[in-house]
Amino acid sequence: IRPPMGDLGAAIAAWERHTPTLTVEGIAERARRAALLLLGNGTTAVRSHVNLLRGDDPLRGIRALVEVRAELASVMDIQIVAMAPYFAEDAAVHAALDLGADLVGGHPHQTPDPSGNLQRVLTIARSRNVGVDMHTDEQLNPMML
Repeated sequence: IRPPMGDLGAAIAAWERHTPTLTVEGIAERARRAALLLLGNGTTAVRSHVNLLRGDDPLRGIRALVEVRAELASVMDIQIVAMAPYFAEDAAVHAALDLGADLVGGHPHQTPDPSGNLQRVLTIARSRNVGVDMHTDEQLNPMML
């Protein structure tokens, strides 16, 4: 999708514009290729952050990664984090867990209500007894601590 270098906001916007074109098959192919490259370099366990997507089928990324995880289960452990953007319905997050996501996550800095989004993800995780992986420090300023 070639977003401009050094502009996180533009990269995120480019990704959002691109996601409607993503299919389960395409996501699975890219994930499989990446997993096999990792495996070829000795990596046998990986955590993948899979966004719940906009549109009629927000779970297509989850389904793709569950498929790849099953294919490679004998040689690689793939842990799936269902990343729940603020626009994702709670039902979709629960459905992602039902499909096989291992954890829930989010990026509260990308929402109109960061604290509310964080509390929502934590509540879902607690109710499902799963771990949480939050992206709380995504920025490009190396001086930010």
